Amino acid sequence: MGINQKIAICHLVSGDLWAGAEVQAYSLLLSLRTEPSLSLSVIVLNEGKLADLLKQAGIQVTVIDETKNRFGTIVKMASAELSGQSIDILHSHRYKENLLGVLLKRRCQIGHLVQTVHGNQENMSGLKSLKARLYGYINSRISRRFDRIIAVSDDIRRQRSGCLDYAKIVTIHNAVDMSRVIPSRPAGVVRRELGIGDSQPVIGAIGRMVPVKGFDRFLLAAKVIASRRSDAVFLLVGDGPKQSEYEQLAKSLGLEHQVRFLGFRHDIWDIVNCLDLFVMTSYHEGIPLILLEAMTLKLPVVAMSVGGIPEVVEHNVSGILVRPGDIERVARVCLDLLAQADRELTLGEGARLRVETEFSIEVHRNRVLAVYKDVVGRK
Repeated sequence: MGINQKIAICHLVSGDLWAGAEVQAYSLLLSLRTEPSLSLSVIVLNEGKLADLLKQAGIQVTVIDETKNRFGTIVKMASAELSGQSIDILHSHRYKENLLGVLLKRRCQIGHLVQTVHGNQENMSGLKSLKARLYGYINSRISRRFDRIIAVSDDIRRQRSGCLDYAKIVTIHNAVDMSRVIPSRPAGVVRRELGIGDSQPVIGAIGRMVPVKGFDRFLLAAKVIASRRSDAVFLLVGDGPKQSEYEQLAKSLGLEHQVRFLGFRHDIWDIVNCLDLFVMTSYHEGIPLILLEAMTLKLPVVAMSVGGIPEVVEHNVSGILVRPGDIERVARVCLDLLAQADRELTLGEGARLRVETEFSIEVHRNRVLAVYKDVVGRK
């Protein structure tokens, strides 16, 4: 490669959900598009929001819809797209794209493979569990052919090192484009729309309604808080297969009038901004983007110390960490913070500073760019 030749990067992204992996990939691609040392393109496996936004940003996008094509056809179509382009690095973001990347490498004479591991598989049961284990096994085998594996947390890096060369794995934490995290409406307006008084304490949790997010724990903590603060309101934001079960749990705990299930929201930053406290009681997490967004909005965070969360939240500086499963402690911490406005403010300021210094998209971009240059041997 000539000293002034651009590094040709192609990303493989699913785009079937506007979920964490897609949001992170989009933010990274947006930040890389003006990098003079790169030639950037993307293959998206679904029509939809991600493909549309990337096109609007002026990024070269090819859509190969996996809902309309068999996997073998996708391989042929992607091969036809990439052949002759002299791609230096193919960067994939999920299991299916990882397999596609391995198959395309030889067919299209691609120089190197990079993947990002955005999180761990959710616990499943029955046939889904068997399929997940099979996919995980296949992914661990093909991942050995990758030149570099980016883990979004040290926790994930340690877990993957059991079956992969540790030297190939690098931690680059998830990040947030702080310039985009701006509420569109004042907090008071949002509260009034939700029927919440200005003086009522509002505690929220956000995520998909699936077991790993631990909303059962959140509701149990809410029961303890409500016994001391009858004026408290609890917001659960998101949808998913466990929503009706959690609604029943809230009712059985006598919280049906204090817990609001808001479902999926497009105005998520407005909702976050109207909270007094942001709580995470997950059983496991990578580096959740909603946590970084809440911290960007200077929201005090109370989180169970699981997965990559301790890599983000500095205890008593940018939030409060609680031992996993200690529901009583979560409740006590929330009650203490609600009674200490100055401490809430200090933690919120610390949270914002933490994101600025370690979890901004600019920091993330520079670290990924360093990986690219290292992989192709450029200084």
